[in-house]
Amino acid sequence: MTPRYCLPLITLGLATLAPLPEALAADLTPGLSGNVALYTGVSRFESNLNTEGANTLAGLDGPTERESEALVVPIWDLSYGFANRHQLVSKVHKDGILNKPYLTLGYRYHLTGGTVIGGGIIPGLIPDETWADPYRLGARRSTSDVDSSGAYLTLDNLFSPGLKALVAYGQQDIDQERSGQDQSLAIQQQLERDADVFYGQLSQELSLSDTLQLTWTLHARDHQADGDAEAYQGGGGALELQGVFGRHILGLEAGWARYRYDGSHPLFDRKRRDDVASASLTYGYAAPFNLPDTLAIAQLGWDDNDANLDFFDEQAVGAAVGLRWSF
Repeated sequence: MTPRYCLPLITLGLATLAPLPEALAADLTPGLSGNVALYTGVSRFESNLNTEGANTLAGLDGPTERESEALVVPIWDLSYGFANRHQLVSKVHKDGILNKPYLTLGYRYHLTGGTVIGGGIIPGLIPDETWADPYRLGARRSTSDVDSSGAYLTLDNLFSPGLKALVAYGQQDIDQERSGQDQSLAIQQQLERDADVFYGQLSQELSLSDTLQLTWTLHARDHQADGDAEAYQGGGGALELQGVFGRHILGLEAGWARYRYDGSHPLFDRKRRDDVASASLTYGYAAPFNLPDTLAIAQLGWDDNDANLDFFDEQAVGAAVGLRWSF
């Protein structure tokens, strides 16, 4: 499972500096356009929740073993525009609404003033898994599929160029929910992870110069799990600075988030609190080997979840390389 805080390998994010969205709205080109990419990398992590980690626990302490994970990940951002300002879109997102990489299928309409309204569905086609009972001790933990789906609405160029708003609703269902299976029925009910998720995000791209762009993001989340110990609210933000220097592109991103849980965790007799920090450094080289419309990307990333309950502490460092083709 990819835990709530995506491993650095999955951030996979560096776009070339692009025109602000109002220019994109005015220049909507009929036909298929976008980009597709393939990334590969490795991450090294400490986590009791990642299903690539240890499947047997001796106690409910913090993670004690460092594990490695290699991944090959396809990513795309595609659109098909019509001459009458309508647009169909499909995109793989690195993180956000569902706390993991997810696919969206949607529709956008470009208004004459530059504002773009859109909406769509999150069909839940990207597979995910988690531990059926993350807290089981002294025996091999089994995995369970996680089914996620949802819907979203977007507004781009809202009030000013580059300002974007997103609201979304999602559902998370654990196919074989067995949390606390060795405990009483009352405790098991407090640990149920099936949830309704409400998410909001506001971001803006700011052009600092011909070569520099700054993007800020703020988000809020209400995760209404069936069990009080698994329900939480919170939010956070991120800053990303990107620069283009000839064929060289450099990106630096830092993020933070804070989440507070509703009920006391029955296995620790305290409410859970998570403080999350992340950082990544990305380098891109345009047209490697003189291949037109391509971008080679290398990235280093770090994620850390500092929880007041040591069992939920997580840390990961990762590196990834990839090649993206735009058309």
